[in-house]
Amino acid sequence: MKARARFRCQAVTHHANGDITASLTPSAGYTGAENAEFFKYAPSARIDLGPLHSSIAGHFRAGAEYFVDFDPLNPEI
Repeated sequence: MKARARFRCQAVTHHANGDITASLTPSAGYTGAENAEFFKYAPSARIDLGPLHSSIAGHFRAGAEYFVDFDPLNPEI
């Protein structure tokens, strides 16, 4: 089963050791079909990424929204 959810980047953090992390949570108030289907099976979620390489870290901005697709690599399992 495939699932798609809409997430909002809550924070991009630049740590003292040089690491960069991003934290994403479901987009509050978004009631589209993507979130309805996803959250029917998983009523809460959080995605923490890091440490991020600088080449990808710039892709994430606090307040920006992203679609996250969960598409099984091995659907037969």
